[in-house]
Amino acid sequence: MSPSSLPQDGPAGFSFWAWLDGILGLLQEHLKQLWKDELILGFVSRKQEKKLLKSKRTGTFLLRFSESVLGGVTFTWVEHHERGSPTFHAVDPYTASELVSLALPDIIRDYQMMMEENIPENPLKYLYPSTARDEAFGPYYSQRQEGTAWHSLARPGTEPGQHLAPS
Repeated sequence: MSPSSLPQDGPAGFSFWAWLDGILGLLQEHLKQLWKDELILGFVSRKQEKKLLKSKRTGTFLLRFSESVLGGVTFTWVEHHERGSPTFHAVDPYTASELVSLALPDIIRDYQMMMEENIPENPLKYLYPSTARDEAFGPYYSQRQEGTAWHSLARPGTEPGQHLAPS
């Protein structure tokens, strides 16, 4: 991703430098170790992400910086069907204000989407290119207290009952 491919005070309303500063702040405050351990692909456009994911197995996801939300990180996963082109699913970007209360590895571990028969399931199976989710993020998961249940709620901007994320 180059500075010229990002909005220059365009529709998103911020310059490349404001965008970069937002990412650097997010990295410093919330994602430093994940970045150092190369779990975040980061500087990948939406178009590039589809090229990377289209040949991967269903449930493969990647983490990248948002092009439209200042200081945001998002994840996208691929789903293959018996016929036709693959489908790509992305979540609304998470920003520092959300990551203050819930770490990104915990969001990834507990992310759920309503599947067939209204059974919630985590569609995030493999971190790009092919590392099992828990193998990649397991060392970063927060410890849950015995008997504590995590509740799922629809994220803002999603249709109720479809994409669910930890509260």
